[in-house]
Amino acid sequence: MIDSNKIIKGVLSRKQVERIGRNPNYYLKNTLLISILNPIEDGPNNIKPLPKHILHRFRSYLTVRFFDVEQPVDDKIIPITDDIAEKIEKFILKYKDNLGKKYDLLVHCEAGISRSAAVAMATECIVLYDCDIDEYLVSKPALLTSDEYNPNMFVFRKIVEIANSLRMGGK
Repeated sequence: MIDSNKIIKGVLSRKQVERIGRNPNYYLKNTLLISILNPIEDGPNNIKPLPKHILHRFRSYLTVRFFDVEQPVDDKIIPITDDIAEKIEKFILKYKDNLGKKYDLLVHCEAGISRSAAVAMATECIVLYDCDIDEYLVSKPALLTSDEYNPNMFVFRKIVEIANSLRMGGK
């Protein structure tokens, strides 16, 4: 878990979020959640959404599905799309002015290492650096310099670039 610039309360694995969600001692009504899952719902990589009784404890949540890849592996295993990046960006912007003040943000993927760290970094870049990727990276963000995380930089850049495009009047 990381408290990064007080915008991100945590970058977690699915198991950690499930543990927090089941614990009645955690007050989550001021906590937002971005839940990242693989797109495949059946087969060996079966990852179902978090149970509703856990999701409903959060102030608001967004569930998105994409693989932790930077290039398509085949026609089924593809990286984050523009549409998914836009959903994440819109969720971030909806709460932008209250992140770290009124609301905390948790981001999780299966392992809590790559996709979730990338989305957390994108959130920081959008909220704290007005989508300036170079300025953000020069600041040496904790999520990038930590041995605990290995952010998917394709995911990070895709979300920030979509946010910047929308901010400039695109799509």
